[in-house]
Amino acid sequence: MALLALLVAQFTTMGRSEVRVAANLRANAVTRAAADGAVHEAILRLLQMTWLPDERPRVLRVGDTTVEVRVRNQAWKVNPNMASLPVIQALLVNLDVDAGKAASLARAIVDWRSSGPRSLSGGFQLAHYQATGLTHGPANHPFRDLDELGFVVGITSPLFGLMKTFLFFSPDD
Repeated sequence: MALLALLVAQFTTMGRSEVRVAANLRANAVTRAAADGAVHEAILRLLQMTWLPDERPRVLRVGDTTVEVRVRNQAWKVNPNMASLPVIQALLVNLDVDAGKAASLARAIVDWRSSGPRSLSGGFQLAHYQATGLTHGPANHPFRDLDELGFVVGITSPLFGLMKTFLFFSPDD
């Protein structure tokens, strides 16, 4: 009888845990769907020009969920995976980097995301990194996140901190 009671207690506990997990999964799905709906509504309102990207909070009801949306214009930001060499160089110059160093850093950023062993500066990309004492070379693929930019030869932490303000990253690039 004790064994049967123990089994019933175990099944009851497992059932409660499963119900909690299911409730959490449902809540997450509802939240994600509401967020997606709010994004689509914001895009529609921007296209209809009934909203401006002015960062004002706007409250939307999506189903039974209330979502606050703020639309921000980031057209002035630079995508390091898509920006041309002159655009990256201009950004660096505007951050008070010397024009010669800005040109070198811009080439290094484009080299990082470009496939192939040859550098825009001449020579081989890996040799450039090894000459500066780094144990890594360029990735030869687009940036996977903004923090990866900190590994580019010549990008210091303070400069990276300044640059981050003016960059955006889209994982679909």
